[in-house]
Amino acid sequence: MLVHTNSKIKAVIISAAAGICVQIVGVTIIWNVFFRHVENHIQSEQANNLERFEDYIGGLRFAAEKAHVISLGLPKRGCELVIDELRLMLASMPNVNAIGVSDLSSGRMCGTTVGDAALTREVLKMQDGMYGALQFSDHNNVKSSYVYYRKMLGDYMAWALLPASKFSPKNGRHGNVKVLLGGQNLQTDRKQNQDSANQKHYSYSHEVSSAKYPIKILNQFTDAEMKYWFFDKCKWYLLSLLALSVSISVATLLFITRSLPIASLFTAGVENDEFEPCLQPIVDARTGRWVGAEVLISWPQAPSGARTPDIFIPMAENFGHIEDITWQAMRKTAHALRNMTCPDNFFISFNASRELISNPLFARECRHFLESFKANNNKPTLCIEITERDDSSSEIPYPALVDFSRMGVKFTVDNFGAGYSNIESLKTTNLIDKIKIGKIFIDQVDQFKNNILLDAIFSLAEAVKLNIIADGVKTEYQQKKLLEKRINIQQGPLYSPPIQASGFIAALQNNLIKTAMNN
Repeated sequence: MLVHTNSKIKAVIISAAAGICVQIVGVTIIWNVFFRHVENHIQSEQANNLERFEDYIGGLRFAAEKAHVISLGLPKRGCELVIDELRLMLASMPNVNAIGVSDLSSGRMCGTTVGDAALTREVLKMQDGMYGALQFSDHNNVKSSYVYYRKMLGDYMAWALLPASKFSPKNGRHGNVKVLLGGQNLQTDRKQNQDSANQKHYSYSHEVSSAKYPIKILNQFTDAEMKYWFFDKCKWYLLSLLALSVSISVATLLFITRSLPIASLFTAGVENDEFEPCLQPIVDARTGRWVGAEVLISWPQAPSGARTPDIFIPMAENFGHIEDITWQAMRKTAHALRNMTCPDNFFISFNASRELISNPLFARECRHFLESFKANNNKPTLCIEITERDDSSSEIPYPALVDFSRMGVKFTVDNFGAGYSNIESLKTTNLIDKIKIGKIFIDQVDQFKNNILLDAIFSLAEAVKLNIIADGVKTEYQQKKLLEKRINIQQGPLYSPPIQASGFIAALQNNLIKTAMNN
């Protein structure tokens, strides 16, 4: 019980680990895809913003260069005429808010805005601080911040400007976005100023720069912002991944634990002596006389889904109980048939793998089986059907073969042609005298097929002088076709189902009487 409990705990741990691994791999894949999506999204979004900003700066540059031509006429013309000309020019430039010209030698300045007298006054205040070609002005004595372009030649200067607020990017609601002109941040948003004051730590950043002007857009994200965006965008993928991981954990748990109850029942079945032998007659199809019987193992207390030998015998091999239930079947068969009067050459066969036959305890059980009939005048011949459940090429040790030979044990190759059938290794000891053709070939015996493979097996058996048993005969047509090929010894539902060992002696006597009367 403790071992079974520990196995359950291990199964739970393994299934949980499987689910966690699926989640880790899945989240990693989703995160990488999401991160590439973020980069592509930002690149596309900010490329559009950058193109718009380049248009703004291009407009300022064009306006400044055109206004510079006008500035050359300042000494000879009054400011009123120059302003009129600047206004006409400004009206044709929607992305310029102010244009001005200056004569630095005389200190004269003429500027115009789009109906904004306050901006003109601020430009007048800014003039002393102007320098460079493309500038960002953020003076304490000016109400607003501006981006302006200046063209200067000698004492004549022209400039055009826009409020820095025009350079606000149209971006999403995630992260912090900065527009940098040179090394200066065109930051006019109060929240951004507050974030800068609080000195947030940004773990992720993405930068898009202009190839024409010293301006770039920087997207920054804190860990919290990135995670929020991740869960907001990928919540349905994460929920699907969670469902998938839970499903895999449950499936793994069911896969691992489905054999645990049966393993416990096998152990209990062996301890409680629950496995019972049944004997299926092997018949001479020419007369209907029983010439032998194959011992099959039944498990009456088996759980649903494991009641047939085709299911629980492979399980017994995997659980390491095949020896125990084989010993039980041999002992119970010997006890039930110990007083049986056998016909001449009657044999009783048990199924065993090469590995089981190589077990020294198997020879001991065979000896005990034969000793149970020592009081009988006609003893049955013990025959072992070598099962071919895998491609194992293991050989039976030679001392074991000698021991079997002294006991008079014979061997049959079971399910011949469907698995590994190394006849030659046993033929040299004269222990093998039969091969059994499995149901897979007998089922193909019908009027619609040429049984080439069956003919080949029969020819091979004749060549090595071995008797053939046809297993799984269901129909009279199969019986007839097999007799035509001189395969006289047959077994299957057509003749008799498996019979409980306790009732086999009576069934055998009835068969002997019936066949004696018919013949």
